[in-house]
Amino acid sequence: MSVISNNQLAGAAGQGGSGYQIDRSLRFNDGDTPELTRTPSSAGNTSKFTLSFWAKRCKLGSTQMIVQTGDTYANLFRAYWDGNDNFVFHQYNGSYVMNYITSAKYRDVGAWYHYVIALDTTQAAAADRAKLYVNGAEVTDFSATTNPALNLTTGWNAAIVQRIGREYTTTYGNYYNYGGYVAEFYNIDGQALAASDFGEFDGNNVWQPKEFTGSYGTHVAPTYDSTYGSDITSTEVAKTIDGDLSTYGVPTGDFIGYTYSASNEPSINIKWENTKSSSITVYIQPWVGGGAANSGTFDSSGGNSVTIAAGATLNTKFNFPSGYQGYFRVYTSGDGAYLRMYDTGGTREFNSF
Repeated sequence: MSVISNNQLAGAAGQGGSGYQIDRSLRFNDGDTPELTRTPSSAGNTSKFTLSFWAKRCKLGSTQMIVQTGDTYANLFRAYWDGNDNFVFHQYNGSYVMNYITSAKYRDVGAWYHYVIALDTTQAAAADRAKLYVNGAEVTDFSATTNPALNLTTGWNAAIVQRIGREYTTTYGNYYNYGGYVAEFYNIDGQALAASDFGEFDGNNVWQPKEFTGSYGTHVAPTYDSTYGSDITSTEVAKTIDGDLSTYGVPTGDFIGYTYSASNEPSINIKWENTKSSSITVYIQPWVGGGAANSGTFDSSGGNSVTIAAGATLNTKFNFPSGYQGYFRVYTSGDGAYLRMYDTGGTREFNSF
């Protein structure tokens, strides 16, 4: 696999477009078992995501794998061109629980094609849960269609190997190598987007790339949840959440509980401000196995607590542990009325202590 600089993709400069240009691509030599791989340390959103890429095929009439997950058939998400040059994407869990095969064949080895797979299995209507776009147009003509069930999870963004360029399983080893070029490969976790987020038609009605200017995930700030903290009066809670240091903070010994899904973000960026003349230690206890646990780690300390020096501001990240169940609580050692806590992942303050 090599980097190629003479297969440029130019946007619609001078024709009402952005003039965006993709200068380089990757060449996958199918005889070299080429691949790009990544194994996430924890799962992202496996039911809602967008894959977007440009591909220029060099070999026809044989199965060519572009995306595959895992090393077994237990949680297999794949996207590929089959031996008839149709484009296929599916989820296989011992049977095809989602499957789409285009009626169209993609055989022009001299052209770049743009493919977008947008999945959102939370949609109420089955027909809206999976969409495919090729060169800006939504594909609606399929020779085979199996819509995913409501809230179906897939292998993509799961905590298993994510592979681009070939298929590998422990059962059959390496096969279905891709032979061709790939450029501008995006994985947008937690959003089902349209082709227009990645491309546009020029003045000659030719689909061209454009710069992606959206976000790479959906960040939702933690929300207060009394189920997972101490019994604090509603007046105290209101003053706690509002971020007004002059009013009230969390009394020492009390816990503030939060609901926070880590399906998109297995960690959270936090800024702490200590306005006191002495240090304050703060603890985060994630819910694991049905209860609060002293697990997870701050980047700055390596444990589930961190100490903020007197008058200091500390930016750090808390990494949720394996088995995290979507809730956590915070408490302090020291007078928490002087401590402010910001969710910098979403640039929104979500508590003041």
